[in-house]
Amino acid sequence: MGKLGLTATEIGWKIHASAEVVNLLLLEKGLTYGVPGCYGITESGKIFGVERSALKNNSFGTFEWNNWDESVIAELGATPEKIADMTGALKVARAAKRLAGRAEAEDAFVAFMAEKVSHVSDGGSKGSLTDGQKTVIVVVAGVAVIVGGVLIYQGVKRYKRKKAEQVERDEDTAL
Repeated sequence: MGKLGLTATEIGWKIHASAEVVNLLLLEKGLTYGVPGCYGITESGKIFGVERSALKNNSFGTFEWNNWDESVIAELGATPEKIADMTGALKVARAAKRLAGRAEAEDAFVAFMAEKVSHVSDGGSKGSLTDGQKTVIVVVAGVAVIVGGVLIYQGVKRYKRKKAEQVERDEDTAL
């Protein structure tokens, strides 16, 4: 094994991918385990990498990261198409997370406003939501989820179409 000095970011520079995509590739190949921000190296991953840590002189304590041998790049099987697909999937996942957060905020707002309406219609006394108000809230939440799903689906289709067009343009210019 050569020098164990490459981080996921540095591997990404070499294969033209983000560190996030590199970490997904490492997970996919079974070389790491964990979640973003907290990856460990599996037994099979120890052939290519080591876990490092350093104590920082701040309130955050110990900082940990993984270093990889350059030979891990061949193991990842990171074709440009695979990198593009993973990058697209990450963008869609981020968009879905943003939409879910917005839908959650909208649901909280609708519930808050329904409570206010209920409070006013009860003459100021606190009461529960009526069946009609609950139905409105459920319908609004359902519409938000459906709209979010449609937007995500359209975004994935558009991303794949643009990537295919880019590959075509690149092939045309290579000729």
